[in-house]
Amino acid sequence: MYMYFIYFYVRQGKENKIKQVNKIDWSLLKNHSNRSLLELNKKLIKFRRRSNALRSDNIEIFHENLDNKLFAYTRWTENDKRVVVVLNFSKDQHHGYKVTHWPSP
Repeated sequence: MYMYFIYFYVRQGKENKIKQVNKIDWSLLKNHSNRSLLELNKKLIKFRRRSNALRSDNIEIFHENLDNKLFAYTRWTENDKRVVVVLNFSKDQHHGYKVTHWPSP
């Protein structure tokens, strides 16, 4: 089975296409870490589908730390149901880290 990734972008009015073909190695799912990551992604996708706030256009970034590669934002619905998302893009764990400017409930 092959997965096709096609990237489109517009630069100065010109559209460029890059096509990359990668074969998926499904045997990697035998590894516990890989299987766990797949299961986590499935749960996150399911959560996003059930959350109107995560699917709304409303977003406010309230925390960025470029040195530690940490980022936080909130999303909400028109009737004010809120979800806060905190992301760690580094390979490090940040035990005891405090996210500043936490949004009001």
